[in-house]
Amino acid sequence: MADTKHFDLIVIGGGPGGYVGAIRAAQMGKKVACVERAKLGGVCLNWGCIPTKALLHAASVYTEAFRHGAEMGFEVDPKNVKLDWSKVIGRSRNVAGTLNSGIAFLFKKNKIEHFQGHAKVLAGKTASGPCKVQVSKADEDYYKGTGAVSKDDVVITADKVLIATGAAPRELPFAPKDGKTIISSYEAMVLPERPKSMVIVGSGAIGMEFAYFYNAFGTKVTVVEMQDRIMPVEDEDISKEALRIFQKQGIEFRLGCMTKAVEKTAGGAKVTIEDQASKKSESIEAEKVLVAIGVAGRFDGLFDAALGLKTDKGHIVTDYAEKKDKATYATSVPGIFAIGDVIGATARYCAGGIWYRPRTEGMSDAEYQMNNWYHFVWLSGDQIVEQAVHNLDTMNWVMDANPVAAFGSGGRFTRPDDSELWDSFSINYEYPGDRIVSFMCRQIPGAATDVSNVVYGSKGECHIGAANAGSRIFDRAGKEVWEMKGSIADAYKQEHKDLVDSIRAGKPIVELRQLADSSMVAVLGRMAAYSGQKVTWTFATEESKLDLFPKDLTWESSLPKPQFAVPGKTKLV
Repeated sequence: MADTKHFDLIVIGGGPGGYVGAIRAAQMGKKVACVERAKLGGVCLNWGCIPTKALLHAASVYTEAFRHGAEMGFEVDPKNVKLDWSKVIGRSRNVAGTLNSGIAFLFKKNKIEHFQGHAKVLAGKTASGPCKVQVSKADEDYYKGTGAVSKDDVVITADKVLIATGAAPRELPFAPKDGKTIISSYEAMVLPERPKSMVIVGSGAIGMEFAYFYNAFGTKVTVVEMQDRIMPVEDEDISKEALRIFQKQGIEFRLGCMTKAVEKTAGGAKVTIEDQASKKSESIEAEKVLVAIGVAGRFDGLFDAALGLKTDKGHIVTDYAEKKDKATYATSVPGIFAIGDVIGATARYCAGGIWYRPRTEGMSDAEYQMNNWYHFVWLSGDQIVEQAVHNLDTMNWVMDANPVAAFGSGGRFTRPDDSELWDSFSINYEYPGDRIVSFMCRQIPGAATDVSNVVYGSKGECHIGAANAGSRIFDRAGKEVWEMKGSIADAYKQEHKDLVDSIRAGKPIVELRQLADSSMVAVLGRMAAYSGQKVTWTFATEESKLDLFPKDLTWESSLPKPQFAVPGKTKLV
């Protein structure tokens, strides 16, 4: 093993986060090393953003010639056009290679030592020594590979280590990629031959870029998306217009469909999908199946198991979750820091300590929502749609039903001098029979809710006053049949506890009554208000798994200071 070298900073990962961080640290006078298992530039430059744009440009030129060539003074006969696929792919690789060389030049200019190989953190910083990183020869698995230990390995040390290894494509749990028939964006970038047909699972940015590219060159493309619209993280208007344009180009879509199975065949694969509304199944044959359902942190073999690195749902945990703007991005291992995709999204959605959790293929509607409800409901009791959740009990009693959907707007606001923070919502609940209840709420977190509504329904009427004044229900004859009494705090805490307990007990949410239902209605309204999207009760109350809540349900847990949501802008995906 070679002699040990010591640095002020070791950066692991040579992508946009890693190489920029390494260069900046060197410019500040630090002695820096960067370990990258493959080519400098990471996924973005070599296998993502940059080369795909070269492919998209080729597709655009190709189709533009056919569609608008005559307008520009030349006509192209599609039957006589010769397509050199190897050059289409080759140009994309050349573009990436040129930029890759540019980063190497910047490293040399800033005196950054570049180690090519697989990095493994052997030790964090201790009182007795610095961080230790072993560099081995990397194997050929770009995303999930490790290293082969040998006598040629190098151990380098540093005062601090920055992890910037990015993310790897998620795979279907029942159909892992083989790199030939079932592929990821990595293989889709360099297929040696243009396939005649392709099924793309997922309609996000990656899926739709490749859908456009392959369709432009003549591949029959079918996109399968579990949501009811493509590009679900974009504004609904954009999704609608994009769908129209892509369909006009010849791309086929199966929206609101779940991929249930992928079976390899002699000619490629048979993909079985299920329409989530009708529950009808369909099989689609294709030469290639491109899985584009998102990414997860990339840190296979990066840490010695004895270090006990803390991770959560496929990402490295840092202090951002607690410190926000004052975060140092420290991991659970002393001296080790992490940035970028490997730590997941750092943007906060909504308020009350709510994290956005991405949806993955195979996850039920309820599981996806409950992963996010964990942050809506649990233990942000005074920051849910309204503090007196039982107002919704009375609302449902009067309407003699649960709502079928909710839509609205709202968010968290603050005065310019930060003197006051409050939540303000305007939510319309749709009930059976085309009945709508308008519900408005303005509250200062931790204080009483400012609500005033009179709801008229099939059983009678409900007066929902300010939280301190309570709520009252009158029957059709005008007789008071119920009045809220007791501690508001205890009431809403009990409701959320009942909701969690009932889900843990395996009871379908749709069978819950009163307390749990009102909590569900509250969450439904908040989802609608923050997202600006219409959210249906059916979507929100599908069968759920039981391991989505914390083991210990306590109300004393301190919540991080929330970021401010943008009313009607935050998307649920």
